[in-house]
Amino acid sequence: LAWIVEEPQILWAFNPWYAVMFVASVSGGMQLAILLGVIVLVITGGEAPFADLGHVGRRAIRIGWFAVVYPALLLNYLGQGAYVLSGSAVRDGNVFFSMVPDWLAIPAVLIATAAAVIASQALISGDFSLGSQAIARGMAPRLFIRHTSDQKEGQIYIPSVNWALCIGCVLLVLWFESPSRLVSAYGLAVSGVMLGTSIVMIAVSRYVWKWSWFLAIGIFGTFSIIDILFFGANMLKFLHGAFVPICIGIVLFVMMQTWRWGSAVRRAAHRAYTDGRDIAWLVDLKRRLRESNGCLHDPPRRDLKELDEVMIVMASQPVQELTDHVPITERTFQKRFHAIPRELVFLTVIREHQATIPDDERISVIHFPEHITSVLARFGFLEKPSLHPFLERIKTECKLGLQDHRCVFASGNDVFIIAEKPSERPSALDRIRLSLYQLQLWFTLDGPRSLGIDTEPGLTRVSIPIRIDCNGWRVEIPESALETSEEKIDPDTRQPSETKSVKPDEVDPNETETEPKMTKVPEKLQPPDTSELPM
Repeated sequence: LAWIVEEPQILWAFNPWYAVMFVASVSGGMQLAILLGVIVLVITGGEAPFADLGHVGRRAIRIGWFAVVYPALLLNYLGQGAYVLSGSAVRDGNVFFSMVPDWLAIPAVLIATAAAVIASQALISGDFSLGSQAIARGMAPRLFIRHTSDQKEGQIYIPSVNWALCIGCVLLVLWFESPSRLVSAYGLAVSGVMLGTSIVMIAVSRYVWKWSWFLAIGIFGTFSIIDILFFGANMLKFLHGAFVPICIGIVLFVMMQTWRWGSAVRRAAHRAYTDGRDIAWLVDLKRRLRESNGCLHDPPRRDLKELDEVMIVMASQPVQELTDHVPITERTFQKRFHAIPRELVFLTVIREHQATIPDDERISVIHFPEHITSVLARFGFLEKPSLHPFLERIKTECKLGLQDHRCVFASGNDVFIIAEKPSERPSALDRIRLSLYQLQLWFTLDGPRSLGIDTEPGLTRVSIPIRIDCNGWRVEIPESALETSEEKIDPDTRQPSETKSVKPDEVDPNETETEPKMTKVPEKLQPPDTSELPM
């Protein structure tokens, strides 16, 4: 402000005619492109506050921008311009620190350092929000998320994302060694984000806000043209470090597409295996098993026995109707061990959008015939799911007997089996994508880990074998045939296997199921109608 008062003619910078004259005075398109690549750095950094939009809300961002940030930026740049107009010496090529008095140099360095930390924190928080949204939309593995506020669901901390940013920052420092070499990468990254945002906003304003094409393209198309100029100018620095954000973007894109691809095909294989096996079928099977005194003999099928135990089966989707599919974990357990527990409890954990859930609304129970129960356990975003505190309540709500003082938790664990015969092996591209998908699964927070029972002795990991060959993916319980002629025979039915294969190219990744979220559960759930059960 002191230099603006000393050189008030700098205020003519608000006249856009000077910008037009400046562009007209540049000789040659290449020189103009280079200048645009430098000019774009003036507006970088201003986007940092908006990265915190999901954490502090629109009102705080608007007040902070118009009352503090934008006026401070104008004063800063106008003050530096006034200093240059005064003809004063520029020390070490840095106008900002040149116009700071010597007695204020150290405080200015501290303020600049604090500003860098604040801006970095805003972008880190923004990455947490992006990571959370990617997980919620099935575009990234489920990671541990820590909520830091009981007022705003968007205030979160994701340790794995934080460590990834830490490692990435260290590698960037070692690679570029100085801020001047990092400018090329930074300019392309920011201009690329600006261009992408402008293009997306055309679709948002047209299809979400219902603007006319004329208005949407007229406003955001204008921004897109300006952003294209800046982006093209920064592409000239591609070999000087600008390739780094491009490579990072490609890696993230491949990871997200691979996760969507693998999850969609895996769940499609699950559905194909449980197709035709709904809760009504399971109720009828348990009824016939009870009528046969716990051992169902139905030649040429194998015998099916009833186990005298309680099994809590973790289900990814709520079981609420007789027409719902039998969870893949129970189906695989039954197929592998030829047995069904006497008491079956299907447990689905639901994350709500409120901070905490009252205890009287924690559990909702649906009773099916033949000792089959579905439990919906609801948790708020601030609560850490833990199954043990309300196990006694589950026992009461599910109407288990007094002798049922212990239970077994069953959770599915996908195991991928690649065909060994050269004629049956999948393509090299599918094998590479599968390897990357398995790597992402290793970091995924599964059901037992989220409930704190992953190390419990009562946890049973039911392996769900997914065979992958040139025909696609299919769930198949592997057994070694003692005779070559029986390799293609289902050991349960003694008939040719009818296991369905799912081709990856025929699965729509957009159909990938995400973690179930239910905003309202009926206060009083009625038992389902069993009059139409097959006899």
